[in-house]
Amino acid sequence: MNAIKIKSLADVRKIEQAQAFEELMPFETTYEAIKAGASLSPHKVAISFFLSGDQFDKPTNISYKTLIENITKTANFFHFLGLDSNDVVAFILPNLPETHYVMWGGEAACQVLAINPLLEPNQIKDLINSAGAKAVVTMNPMTNIDLWPKLESILPELDNVKHVIGVDVAHYVPGLKGLAASAIQTFNRIKIAVPAGKQYHHFQSAIKRETAFCLIFQRAISDRTVSSLFCTGGTTGLPKIARRTHHNELANSLSVQLANGDLLSKDKVILGGLPLFHVNGALVTGLVPFSIGATVVMATPQGYRGENVISKFWDIVGYHRVSAFSGVPTVYSALMSFPTEGKDLSSLELGICGAAPMPVETFKSFQQKTGIKILEGYGCTEGTCVSSLNPFHGEQKIGSIGIRIPYQEMMSVKIENDKIIAECKTDEIGTLVVKGPNVFLGYQLDHQNKGVFVTDENGEKWLNTGDLARQDEDGYFWLTGRKKELIVRGGHN
Repeated sequence: MNAIKIKSLADVRKIEQAQAFEELMPFETTYEAIKAGASLSPHKVAISFFLSGDQFDKPTNISYKTLIENITKTANFFHFLGLDSNDVVAFILPNLPETHYVMWGGEAACQVLAINPLLEPNQIKDLINSAGAKAVVTMNPMTNIDLWPKLESILPELDNVKHVIGVDVAHYVPGLKGLAASAIQTFNRIKIAVPAGKQYHHFQSAIKRETAFCLIFQRAISDRTVSSLFCTGGTTGLPKIARRTHHNELANSLSVQLANGDLLSKDKVILGGLPLFHVNGALVTGLVPFSIGATVVMATPQGYRGENVISKFWDIVGYHRVSAFSGVPTVYSALMSFPTEGKDLSSLELGICGAAPMPVETFKSFQQKTGIKILEGYGCTEGTCVSSLNPFHGEQKIGSIGIRIPYQEMMSVKIENDKIIAECKTDEIGTLVVKGPNVFLGYQLDHQNKGVFVTDENGEKWLNTGDLARQDEDGYFWLTGRKKELIVRGGHN
């Protein structure tokens, strides 16, 4: 897509000057983008999924043909339930192929609300009610998995939910254990009872009945059509729900592709270990690779937290010929404990680090040990996902969040009364603001939007990230603090 290998901010500007953003956007919905990616090589592996690190060499492989068919069937199923553009389906799921079906099928038919499965039942209840979700998807009752009991305990209090949808996972368990797991799951499913006024649906059985070849409905799409609701913040109290559009997600996906032109193609393999209820997991290991027809390796339902994923990481990379992965600093620190000697890392080109600053010593030691280039970047849920990145082909400034990616603006500014009164000088600390087609519509609750958007002297709206930063003479940004302190633990904000 991008012939320019970005080395500096000047290259970003060259890309923007060469073609208007609107001319580069061929799709209206995320569904259309994934369908186009699937058409490049329908029989190629789209998802390679395994339940534990010990099973990395015995994955379940899902072709692009199967992926887009299941996304299509899921969208048609939600339409059959009566969900449309203004309705919400919530999902409380670990990282499964079915999570992708629900996420992208849900965006095609209605809006999806992504919920962290680690939240407490009352928090889940408040989020579902706040969004007015009419349907909710989670895992069917399964031994040692607490998702169904969590949902079951709050079902009577979910005011708008009419449909409860259960996903099976036993079919991913190999051999005799799989047969036993399927029998247990079937037995548990038979006992499911939901409150009056709500209907239970078995996900796999339901989508089997739906058309796989096309959407059976049409939608009027604009650049303000909401696709997803992702939760953000919530170090104390309830997380805020960010309203994002198809246009936001497509724009950010396109910008990420342009920023990493030669590093992203249908021949690449991206390792997914971050949770899909988080924007990084959804975009970097979902929409972006699916849009270009690349392969995504889904490393267990728990991602990097899954059994023996970290200890087997270098074997996973070698076996699946992984090109790139995205992680948080704790992932890189954990990987330092496992030797790379004798491991085949020849396919691995880069690692991306975000969510929190990486300690300089960890950064240097990891690169020296592995020979892999780490690109530190920055993004937020309100900006869809990615806003800046250290350029792979340019100068790597350790500790910096890099330069802005194409087709969005970033500045450090001074703000008074929700107005930008001045742009900061070189290396002067100010509030980090972002503008572009990636910026969200706002939070679900109006009162939470106070101070989120600020205007410049031309009346144009910018996202106030709440972070403090400076920009150096080369255009690289450096975070210097946060106006709103945020705890990042194990990759979860």
